[in-house]
Amino acid sequence: MEICPGIPCEVYPLGDGLRRFGSASRNNLVNPGDKLSFFCEDEYDMEGSDEVQCLDTGKWDAPFPTCSEKCRIPDIPSTVRITSSVQGNAISKGDTLSFDCRQQDHVMQGSSTSSCLGNGKWSTPPPECTTAAHCSAPPTLENGDTKLFIRSDADYQIGDRVEYICQNKYIMDGDPFKTCDKGVWKGNMRCLKPCTVYGESLRAHGITFKIGDVTKMYAPHMDHLTFLCVWGKRHVGPVPMRVQCIDGQMTLPTCE
Repeated sequence: MEICPGIPCEVYPLGDGLRRFGSASRNNLVNPGDKLSFFCEDEYDMEGSDEVQCLDTGKWDAPFPTCSEKCRIPDIPSTVRITSSVQGNAISKGDTLSFDCRQQDHVMQGSSTSSCLGNGKWSTPPPECTTAAHCSAPPTLENGDTKLFIRSDADYQIGDRVEYICQNKYIMDGDPFKTCDKGVWKGNMRCLKPCTVYGESLRAHGITFKIGDVTKMYAPHMDHLTFLCVWGKRHVGPVPMRVQCIDGQMTLPTCE
């Protein structure tokens, strides 16, 4: 019984950086059962199998590998240094470079790391290190002020802090400090308003203060005031007789 020979496999053109061991095949064909072995040039990394075999069907048992170009170490400013351990002048796909400023009083602009994406491309460009930006006079605070006197021509270094206080009966919301950070004052606070209830509002609602014969009263944010109906009137409506001040807003009860 005659056995039919298998179908030879065609050797495809090789991609950038990919080389094969051994001499070229005759007519670019390889017999069934034979194998091809590959390697990448020094500046490339292999992706895929480094060996393929020709099957009887004329197909290869795996795709030809590809070679991904390594990332060359980029040029960096003289104020920046590489903190990663690097062998040679290129790194492989997936590896990461770390950067730092050479001088402690410098500020990094950009990312402190960059990863090799393959094919010679980096995830981010190298950073730059520049002298830390100073801050001008701190901003004003509505219904508040700085705790200490501030000169308008004062020059603040990175990390300097200024403390704020609120006016009388105003309540500080947030941390009372702003910090100079790369030329910008960072920190969020506000002064929450007190509530003021006047005699006119009392008469309009038919109420009076519980604590005595006064015609005006203040309540700081979150504090409560308690009211009574004036003689001969009765409490109506959903607002209770004890109400809370919320940032200068207070809904009064009504008596009729």
